[in-house]
Amino acid sequence: MNPEIASMSENKEVIKDSILKKSKAFFMKAGVRSPSMDDIARQLSISKKTLYQHFTSKHDLVAQIFNCEEREEDARMKKIHATAKNAIEETILLSQFVMEDLKQLMLSLPTFYEIKKYYSEVWTESETRMFEQVYQGVFQNIERGKREGLYRSEINSDIIAKIHVQTAKSIIISDNFPSEKYYKPKLYREYMLYHLNGIATTKGLKTIEENLRSYEL
Repeated sequence: MNPEIASMSENKEVIKDSILKKSKAFFMKAGVRSPSMDDIARQLSISKKTLYQHFTSKHDLVAQIFNCEEREEDARMKKIHATAKNAIEETILLSQFVMEDLKQLMLSLPTFYEIKKYYSEVWTESETRMFEQVYQGVFQNIERGKREGLYRSEINSDIIAKIHVQTAKSIIISDNFPSEKYYKPKLYREYMLYHLNGIATTKGLKTIEENLRSYEL
């Protein structure tokens, strides 16, 4: 590719990435229902033309924010998987990551309720992809833990991973644990300790204790 064309393409991606991040921050404060594309362009100090060069509509912008978040989260999860010393350390590090995300969710609940209501298609598609990703990650983690002798060999990885997905859904998006009564990061912590202790071997239980002394959860 011509270096000049490559540079222009790279610059467009930088601008687009900046718009996505700044728009997300704006939506977290102002919600997604009320702001128009004019409002967004004004808030980001860019022209409306520039905004429409990258996004066809506000719906497209919201959808691409979700896509961007999914890619970033997938990259972080893969990095944790690659660097964790064992399956239990991987689970604890991923739990820290999820708990931080839940803290942000608690700060922006009205915006997420708006997205779920007014951009239901975007929400549902993202939710489906996210929980499939969670299932795959938990399944692989359980298989890894079995190989390492940290998880009980007789447990069914598929069933436990699916139970995990349904429990995570219940914690994050259902009405079973209303936000005004349950602090979701703490709720998730309790569940993950329950999950780990339920599938761990004697060696695994010792490894859990060691990791909890090393990592704040």
